[in-house]
Amino acid sequence: LGTLPMVPTQDGRWSRPTNTYRRTEDLAKVLGEALHLWLDASRLPSARSVQTFIDSLGIRRSPMARHLVDRMLFLAEKYVPSEEARRACAEAFYVLCDNYEEWKEKPFFQDAIADLRDAACFPAEGDGETWHTADALYAPYRADAFRSQARILDFRNTARLKTELLEKLEVSINPETKLVIGHLQHCVATSVPPHVSTYQVLNERAQREDPLIATLAGTRCIYV
Repeated sequence: LGTLPMVPTQDGRWSRPTNTYRRTEDLAKVLGEALHLWLDASRLPSARSVQTFIDSLGIRRSPMARHLVDRMLFLAEKYVPSEEARRACAEAFYVLCDNYEEWKEKPFFQDAIADLRDAACFPAEGDGETWHTADALYAPYRADAFRSQARILDFRNTARLKTELLEKLEVSINPETKLVIGHLQHCVATSVPPHVSTYQVLNERAQREDPLIATLAGTRCIYV
């Protein structure tokens, strides 16, 4: 029975129990006000036995990967990346990250993620007009070291991001040395003190004998 469209939803239609949720504020925060996902209990008998039976059919209590991806795609299709839309997009993505270890080998997750790989549905810092594909963005880790030289993924809660998932989506994790050098030169040219992470990253690259570090010799790149 769980595979049959037999439970009423708030959009006036019927859905499979395994694709349906009892609406909660926490679910609405990550899935939006998606009426086709919410069980419409008002169209069912109120008897406790009926509600228990509906729950036993597999009404969902946590978001599906497919619904989280659909939420991100919907936001990008219907809205510009305003602050509110960015925040909603981030909430859906964080839940994908939260469940990555559990879901990563499952076909349903791999299929859902495949739809994100080429979709322009990711926000970039400072861009309130255009959504971007994942491969056009850099992860926000240590973004202060190269911010002026690249588009940064505007998901700010880095503690909830999953690096392995970002890599699968082809988000760039580490900035090229030329971007860090370019940012340092930009800071000098605009008289803005570079963030300490700029020097930290360059020092790390120097320890690895990155040949581009030599290009800094003799240039005016130290802020005083």
